[in-house]
Amino acid sequence: MEIASTFAENHVLVAGAATRFKEIVEEESDGNFTVSISPGGAYGAEDEISELVAEGGVEAHSQGTFPFLQYAPKYFFFANPFVMGGFDHILRLHDSDLMSDGYDQIIENGNQRPVGNMVYRGARHLCTKEGTGAVASAADVEGLSLRVSEIPPWVQIFSEIGFDTSAIAWTEVYSAMQTGTVDSIEAPPGALNSARLFEVFDILNITSHQITTGNIYLNEEFYQGLDETYQDIVQKAGDEATDHASEMAQEQEQGHIDTFESEHGITINQDADRQSFADAAEPAIQNLFDSEWAHTWEDIRNV
Repeated sequence: MEIASTFAENHVLVAGAATRFKEIVEEESDGNFTVSISPGGAYGAEDEISELVAEGGVEAHSQGTFPFLQYAPKYFFFANPFVMGGFDHILRLHDSDLMSDGYDQIIENGNQRPVGNMVYRGARHLCTKEGTGAVASAADVEGLSLRVSEIPPWVQIFSEIGFDTSAIAWTEVYSAMQTGTVDSIEAPPGALNSARLFEVFDILNITSHQITTGNIYLNEEFYQGLDETYQDIVQKAGDEATDHASEMAQEQEQGHIDTFESEHGITINQDADRQSFADAAEPAIQNLFDSEWAHTWEDIRNV
């Protein structure tokens, strides 16, 4: 089987999750079940790879949370800025009955299934250029051009805060910052490092506005075509590999930030007022729960 990813070879979803999955599957099957990995967007952006897996063009992908957006959009709320309280909160949610229908919809609508636990990829922070300066509160970003992922709720939330948003694919982020198409980006340290984005921003504003997660997703028909022994191996490998990737990301996160500062001259701004951003985002988030997302925000907060 082949695992595709839009992320670089040293990204935690590749170097951690996909690579460890390959090792476990091949070891447990005595080499009878082989796994290859195609990182770096060889098959396209996240949404394109997810569609390819749904069609059976590739057996699996190690990605973010796009399958929830594409195939279970009402359950995508957990992967949005300022909604969740932290990684433990996300894990509790995914272990609860509140997400059961969402997982069923990914299988039914997307012909794929997550085979591990949610992977911790890091807290997302706002990155700005020297010309913009450090950001202290939401008032400082009014009209600031921001690259956001091609995810409609993210566009709504960041626009509500006051950003001038541009939805740009991850593979095009470096050039967008380099050419001035946008003046700011937001991402977790691991992703900033693997894409060498520290070369195109000057200030890392510690906003911690979202915990980025991911998983390994297998084509459902491929999975169901495996005998029970191989299904058990795949599930074991998925659980262990995703937990391994989470540990890797958590261990590396502060190291990336320290390296940005010590080796690449990035200014680390610890004074950003996260609550001011959360307060500014609240109307958009509440509207999304009222109009598009499953459950109520209160129910999710109380998990």
